Amino acid sequence: NILRIAHNKTGLPVVVLVDEYDSPLLNSWQTPQHEECRDIYRNVFSVLKSATDDLQFVFITGVTKFTQVSIFSALNNLTNVSFHNKYAALCGITEEELTDSLMPYVRQMAEVKGWTIEQTIAQLKSYYDGYHFTERSDVGVFNPFSLMQALDQQKFGNFWIASGATKMLPILIPNLALQVHQFDDYLIAANVLETSDVATDDAALFLYQSGYLTIKETLDGMYRLTIPNTEVSQALYEVVLPALTLRENSEIFSEQMRLRQQMIQGDVVGMENVLRSLVADVPYSNKKLSSMDMEERYRLIISSLMRVIGFRVEVERMMAKGRIDIVVWTSQIIYVMELKLTNNGGVSSAEEQIEDRAYMLPFLADGRRVMTLAIELDDNGKGVVKIQTVSDTIDDLSLTATPQVTPQVTPQVTPQVTPQVERVLQVLKEGDKSARSIMEQLELKDRRNFNENYLQPTIALGLAEMTIPDKPKSKNQSYRLT
Repeated sequence: NILRIAHNKTGLPVVVLVDEYDSPLLNSWQTPQHEECRDIYRNVFSVLKSATDDLQFVFITGVTKFTQVSIFSALNNLTNVSFHNKYAALCGITEEELTDSLMPYVRQMAEVKGWTIEQTIAQLKSYYDGYHFTERSDVGVFNPFSLMQALDQQKFGNFWIASGATKMLPILIPNLALQVHQFDDYLIAANVLETSDVATDDAALFLYQSGYLTIKETLDGMYRLTIPNTEVSQALYEVVLPALTLRENSEIFSEQMRLRQQMIQGDVVGMENVLRSLVADVPYSNKKLSSMDMEERYRLIISSLMRVIGFRVEVERMMAKGRIDIVVWTSQIIYVMELKLTNNGGVSSAEEQIEDRAYMLPFLADGRRVMTLAIELDDNGKGVVKIQTVSDTIDDLSLTATPQVTPQVTPQVTPQVTPQVERVLQVLKEGDKSARSIMEQLELKDRRNFNENYLQPTIALGLAEMTIPDKPKSKNQSYRLT
């Protein structure tokens, strides 16, 4: 009688809002209580159907659809607006809204982080944007909860995931660990995505409906789905990592953080040691991966580790001359990785493929340091054998975007022996050094600063030279005093 009384007292029809209608259904899913829960829902919606004269409208929200369990059979006049263009931005924050209404918070964050406004917005987009809910791919939204938390706390974090958003994944998708690598680029029929519910045996449906996948583009009668952003990617792979590594995340958290730091710093030796520990024996011992070939098992485990520690990762990136196994973007370095089993040529075969197919070239315009790594893996699944740097833009000055200081460009300038040049000379007095070694001894991390203010002026003064001048791109390139 609540609806009728409210209508009679006010003279106005009632609006009923039902938020997270699916929460009890999800929590009772695949339990003996699920049928009882469905019955309660049917009764509630029957009341709404009988109260039509007292209602203005009913608005129901949730992340998953349960249409096939007939809880809505009493309400046969509902309209699903989930794929309507005019509601595409209803449940999120658009970039226009961010820049129009939240700029004071963006400026604050930029100051805290030492970034420009553009860099700050780019980072926010990378972490929390990327959701598209209709065929109009131009209408995208941020996760509102995570975006507002980040702006309020002036830091980046997995806020939505920390609220418990992943707890149902292992229950609803028991084999998620074996499927997750497919979801970066997943094709699904448009009518299936728009009309099917959670009871359908397709993990992508639940992942889309609950925010772990989003529409990347619309094709002829199909949608291409993808993981929307860094927060979601990291969360998904945290869920599946224990099933892949056969160890709980709490057991390997310290090693994960060490791996993250080493990758940010470009410490390949340290990376090799940590990966040996994390991947040791797993491809062989993990029977869940038995349907995959050995190299595919390694690729899944290593790429999952990279995602969990917060890096953008692309697996099997298509190139004109082939596919790169794994590409990883950190804040300072892009890693291009080629994996080879020992019985398939190991490091030497991976190195040859990287060089022959010029895998480094597509990433040079980015401006970050680029490292190509040949990774040899035990063919019996016992782990990482060796990681070898094939090329590194810090050592290969001919691949950097830093202009050379030449008399033709600046004929009126007389080079000076600056304090920076003197520091380089002190290092080279010890003997021949690679660019990376010089940087390490000078405790420098910004390669552009190193090239522009240290190494190039030293060479321009004629005080240092390449050890292999006829092969400037050689991975063995070093520098010596003249």
